[in-house]
Parts: sequence; C-alpha cells; structure tokens
Amino acid sequence: MKDKEMVKEQFAGTFTAERYDGSYHDERGFGTAASDEAAASFFELTGGLLQWSQVHGNVKDVVRRAMFEPYPYWSELYDCCKRVIKEHAALNSGFSGDVTRARLMGDAMALLKAKYKVNAPKCWLPIMKSLRHTDR
Repeated sequence: MKDKEMVKEQFAGTFTAERYDGSYHDERGFGTAASDEAAASFFELTGGLLQWSQVHGNVKDVVRRAMFEPYPYWSELYDCCKRVIKEHAALNSGFSGDVTRARLMGDAMALLKAKYKVNAPKCWLPIMKSLRHTDR
C-alpha cells in the first residue's frame, strides 16, 4: 500500500531560487535560469494552467499584445509561493492533487496581500477556482 503523497514530495525541486526577479527573458530574448525555474515552479503549482508566455505578454494577437500591462509583483508572488510550500512541507501537509494546488495558491495569495499589500495577477483566481473543481 502506497503512503499518502505529501506536499513536500510533490513540490520538491520547485521554488528553489533564493529570489526571482520577475524577468521573462534576458536582453537577447532567451529565458534565464531563474525565469526557467520560476516558469517550471509556477507550472507545477498551477497544474499546468498558467501559460507563462501569455502572462508575460508574449501573445500573437496584436491588440492584446499592445494593450498588455505586465504584472509587477512576480518576485513577491514567487516569494510567497516558496514560503507557503515550505510551511506546508514542514507541517507534513498531504497532497490531494488539484484541490491542494488551489489551497496552496490561496494561501500564497493571502500571504501576498498580508505581507506586500498587493493582489495576485488577474489570472490567479480563475486558475485557483478551476483547480478546486477538477477531478484530475
């Protein structure tokens, strides 16, 4: 019989950078090690629902691209996600798939508001709600 899966194991190797500066590309247009790690970490946390290129304005629709306003608090959100996962790991929280992902995202969103007095990006809440209602 398999032991219950834990947050600590599910998110091992994610949010490992000491700090993420919020960048998407370097000056040459290539992803940096930090941005690649952040992209992979947010991808895991959101169950693959966060489209990293799109949240950084890399979309093909010209009007949407021209209207794009970047989210300025990726560094702070990264910090909050990292802290929340670390604390759930320390508490030996169980991992139950997307419902747990949604809970972690909600905790990170609450910490972001409490610690930095800013809101999560617009895409955060719909992703979190979607994860709460999936059977994946």
